[in-house]
Amino acid sequence: MSRVRLVTRDGIPRIERDGRSEPAWMATAPAPDPEWMERMARAGFRAFSFSATANFHLYGLAAPVWTGPGRYDWSEFDDRMETVLARVPDAVVVPRLHLASPPWWDRDHPDELVGFGVPWESAPPGHGALSATQASWASSAWKSAVSENLERWVAHVESRPWADRVVGVLLCGGDTEEWNHVGSMRGLFPDVGRRSVEGFRAWLRHRYGDDSELSRAWGRGASCASVMPPSVERRRGDPAEPWIDVRKDRDVVDFHRWLSSIPATFVGEAAASLHARSNHDVKVGAWCGYLAEMTFHPDALRFGGTLAFETLLKHPALDFFAAPSSYALRDLRRGATVGMLPRGSLRVHGKSGFHESDIRTHVLRDDAGYGRTETLADSLSMLEREAAFASGSGLGMWWFDMTGTFHDEPSVLERLCALGRRAASDRPIAPRGAVVVDESVLEAWNGYPDRLTDALPRLLIELGRTGIDFETVRLADLSDATPYDVLVFPAFERVEPGVLDRIDACRRRARLTVFTGRVGLAPTMDGDPPGPARVTGLPLTVGPSAVPVDSIDGECRHLGRGFWSSHDVRPNSASGVNVAARRVADDVPSACWSEANGRFVAWILDHFFDARAWRTLFDATGIVSTIVGEAAVRHLHDGLCVTSGADVVTLRSDRAYVDAHSGEVFTPRDGRVVVPTARGETRRLRRQ
Repeated sequence: MSRVRLVTRDGIPRIERDGRSEPAWMATAPAPDPEWMERMARAGFRAFSFSATANFHLYGLAAPVWTGPGRYDWSEFDDRMETVLARVPDAVVVPRLHLASPPWWDRDHPDELVGFGVPWESAPPGHGALSATQASWASSAWKSAVSENLERWVAHVESRPWADRVVGVLLCGGDTEEWNHVGSMRGLFPDVGRRSVEGFRAWLRHRYGDDSELSRAWGRGASCASVMPPSVERRRGDPAEPWIDVRKDRDVVDFHRWLSSIPATFVGEAAASLHARSNHDVKVGAWCGYLAEMTFHPDALRFGGTLAFETLLKHPALDFFAAPSSYALRDLRRGATVGMLPRGSLRVHGKSGFHESDIRTHVLRDDAGYGRTETLADSLSMLEREAAFASGSGLGMWWFDMTGTFHDEPSVLERLCALGRRAASDRPIAPRGAVVVDESVLEAWNGYPDRLTDALPRLLIELGRTGIDFETVRLADLSDATPYDVLVFPAFERVEPGVLDRIDACRRRARLTVFTGRVGLAPTMDGDPPGPARVTGLPLTVGPSAVPVDSIDGECRHLGRGFWSSHDVRPNSASGVNVAARRVADDVPSACWSEANGRFVAWILDHFFDARAWRTLFDATGIVSTIVGEAAVRHLHDGLCVTSGADVVTLRSDRAYVDAHSGEVFTPRDGRVVVPTARGETRRLRRQ
């Protein structure tokens, strides 16, 4: 057993050194060059991560290792390890181990490659990929090769004097290294290669047993031995329909389920190989589980691999998962820090998580996106906000510096150092609310043309500005063990009978249950849609005409989603229903709520109920939020971290607050504390 270990304590990743525990906060760069290492050492980091491979790195962030049959070159990995340990002798490392097939292997194994529904030549490799071909994760030959590659990698690490410094491995692969099928985020339609088709047929035999059952399910004659994947046109979906008809297109749903299972199985087997071959306690993780975020990439959501996350949650060889900060809206003045991982589900399954901040700071002048800040003050505010999210959520932290320059200013390094010291005493808090996701709902969403692109990420952003902490959880993982005041069911359009039963049980436990969109209107596998009234319990009906959603009043106007107009859901005139918002076009209620026995149920037509509207709904149902006004908020065990969207932050409190950096004291008056801020400024406020 190693003297230094990466462990999970109460769901939180920690690093243990000779019985002492410290936060699992890591400095990360593709290559740990000496200058970068000097800076990170000065900032107090003792845990690091860098890019590596056991075979080939698709994006060139590590030199090829598997250079030919039986030939391996570990020199770059050794150099990177020794660069880290020369500056921080007691450092621990979690390499980002990318797995991809080398071009020479692809040339020797043409039948083992990923196939696409359109010619690759029409969409060349993106994101800087170095190879136009890749092995299919359904290929047994490639799985065997990866197993051998990992065995060689472990044997090499175990032979080095610094073996016990490697305390974990983050498995990477596919598009953007995050286990999306190659091509799925670039408009291609994987995987219809030979091995995937063979695997699909075997999967169908296992699922249905024989051709008669398959034909009955698909509604037409079909043979497990000869079936082919659906056409690209059918996989894409009808642009006129808001969802996939799972009865009519059962074969499409089945093929996408098969595609989701491929990366989950591949990652699980790779993780098991690492555990089996390592002589010391190495934890294994992966980029996976972006159930809320991948609506930004509807193709990757449906056939990129995300929807089989349950397989990995239950896999004993996967110890942790990682994800970057949401890309939905990182702006300091209008956005919030939101994680991509379903943290509630990680906790249920005993897994830990890492939050990665890849925020482009003000020093990067050639990148105007991904949350890049304009000034040093903005950079410090952004780092504070990211750190507070990780601490308050019980997540480990990766500070990812893509260019080796993001954090090179002395003031930034000083702030990172302070954040690291504070993390040693930070403790997570229990969230009061949860956004509920369900794979059977997500697989029926028709993302064409980006119809629900930001339904979930932007919903989480707005909730992050309400003053009530939310997390994401799978419906299957909801239990009495984690009581929530508020449950939000976004766009539960397809609701199967079994899902309906779970929703009913959840509704009876939460103080407030909120549904958004055209709930319960999509076809189900087992019959007709249950309809919005049955799902929500509210007296909702479907009107006779289509209504564009972008006519909702308040902050939800003019969102440019005129295509979202196929169903006009509205509350009827039954008594006991309180109207929270109305449509401008026809004065029909667009949001309403009702109360029975101290439990509240609400329905909102749109996903973009803004933070102020959410707070109004919370106040009306007795769920009082901390913040009054515009701010992104994260609760911490000793206070708050707030990022202001206005010139002042107002808190509901009878206790004074102290700025953690300046020591300035803000005293309450009439039950409120007023904190002057600049727009976009983040303050860490401790309760006195």
